[in-house]
Amino acid sequence: MKNKEKKKRKRSLNKGLLLLIMLGYIGLLVLMVALDLQLIVSYRRTRENKELDIVEKYTEQVKSHMEKIDLELYGVYSNNKNFLKLGTTQPELQEYESGYELKETLQK
Repeated sequence: MKNKEKKKRKRSLNKGLLLLIMLGYIGLLVLMVALDLQLIVSYRRTRENKELDIVEKYTEQVKSHMEKIDLELYGVYSNNKNFLKLGTTQPELQEYESGYELKETLQK
């Protein structure tokens, strides 16, 4: 009888130990999945911030270039004699010459 009880205890102890090990592995697995998810979210946020910084820098650069172009065109259209001549009635040859000179000025 004692022999049977010892075997039952041993089996019970083995089952308990096995259950404890399984719970430990499950807990470790859950912890690893949670850490992976946290790392993925962190990586996405970092990447998104970097991409937003790149887009912001590019936007500022384009804005700066557009302001320079705007100033240049304003100067040409308000002060250029060839542009002002195109707004008046003139012979076709002079109109063509004014247009050509304006084109040359804009290409500089």
